Amino acid sequence: EPETFEEIRRRVDEGRWEIAGGWWVEPDCNIPHGEAFVRHALYGQRFFEREFGRKAETGFNPDSFGHAGTLPQILARSGIRYYCYMRPSPGAEYEYPGGTATTFRWRSADGSDVLASVIPVSYGCWDNIRGKVKQVCEWPHLPEGQKHVMCFFGVGNHGGGPTKKAIADIMALRGENGAPEMVFSTLGEYFRAVEEVGNLPAIAGELQHHARGCYSAHSEVKRLNRQCEHALMAAERLACAVHVAFGTPYPREALEAAWKKVLFNQFHDIIAGTSVPEAYEDARDAFGAARHVAKEAANASITEIARRMDTQGPGNAIVVVNALPWAVKAAVTVTPRTWKRVPHPLRVLDASGKAVPTQPVMYGHVGHEAGLFEAEVPALGARVYRAVSAGDAPACELSGSLEVGEWFIENDYWRVEMDARTGAITRLFDRKRGMEMLRKGGLLSVIDDDSDTWSHGVTGYKWSGGRFGKARVEVFEKGEVRATPV
Repeated sequence: EPETFEEIRRRVDEGRWEIAGGWWVEPDCNIPHGEAFVRHALYGQRFFEREFGRKAETGFNPDSFGHAGTLPQILARSGIRYYCYMRPSPGAEYEYPGGTATTFRWRSADGSDVLASVIPVSYGCWDNIRGKVKQVCEWPHLPEGQKHVMCFFGVGNHGGGPTKKAIADIMALRGENGAPEMVFSTLGEYFRAVEEVGNLPAIAGELQHHARGCYSAHSEVKRLNRQCEHALMAAERLACAVHVAFGTPYPREALEAAWKKVLFNQFHDIIAGTSVPEAYEDARDAFGAARHVAKEAANASITEIARRMDTQGPGNAIVVVNALPWAVKAAVTVTPRTWKRVPHPLRVLDASGKAVPTQPVMYGHVGHEAGLFEAEVPALGARVYRAVSAGDAPACELSGSLEVGEWFIENDYWRVEMDARTGAITRLFDRKRGMEMLRKGGLLSVIDDDSDTWSHGVTGYKWSGGRFGKARVEVFEKGEVRATPV
């Protein structure tokens, strides 16, 4: 709607339309990675600066369900001075200082802070302006000395902004005797007025929380989000490294477009699992497209690194690349094609010719054998390992202990015992701490969660005789498992 957009631009210039938020969307403020929050701010503020010639100074996440303690640092570093939100509300969801101070300095661990304020009552008002103003005037959660309070009006959630009727009702109410002083205002003007109040309390750490069900519902979209975040960060690090080292082009446009797909899917109702089913068809496609871009960019960089490495020598060369900014010691899977090129039994050698721990593993669902070996690779670096026949290499010297019995396995760290009839874990013992980790073994318990998607009114998911009831889990001889309500 380019004509509507130009009208909005004019209203911004006139001071009649406030630029707020500063992020790409209104995301869930707990699930995304810290780098994703930074990208929300980066791309959002760039958009406002490009299209309106200014950045937002007020962060605005009224519908998000909780707020990570790192956000003040990210907000402050992106030019945001103020933060407006609604959840968690005072009382049952969060105990604010003194039970009243819902306007406060919100501080991160590095000392960065923003002036934050909770929206009183709600972020909308359909038609009862008089009732909403009365509720806001009676709002008991203000610090001493604060004379200004926010009153949001208009449809708000699920449908639009201020209506002509709402504006007319406010105008009429302002003319009545005894009515509070009401000013059509902006978030920026409100916060600047509140800043004049001295000795505002400070809160450090996260603000939690509302709607606990959002952090367990629809695990698929949460898993795809995290996979895409890490795939994009790895691709960017590798692309930067080969650009600096070899002068190869950096795929900025492709990676930025992929990030924006991920950021869109971090909208608080999408990633929380509270959208309609059709939304997740689009979300899967968008995540898949973003991950494909990340994989292509990473593969191009790995190819540039690998073709410059010396892979000559006996056996089969395996190039291991570490995309993380710290050194890694981890298990690496070798695909069946590479694993089978060397006559078995085989060993894997590091650059010094020393054998590293190796074992065969099943690969995929069709019974192919692959290999697993332990690699050590420096930060943003690469190493060449060699798979050779066992007769051409020294044996691997293993450290630590491993004992395996018919129904237990034990090493330096853990002892795990299983039930001979069901296969369930009956004991998990932490040898380093001398601590039993399972109170009643590892049989699954069934909880009947009859709450809504958000789990409104639920404070936790525990085995109890309360809201969720109980279930007795019976394991039968043939492996059938049946849950029977108690």
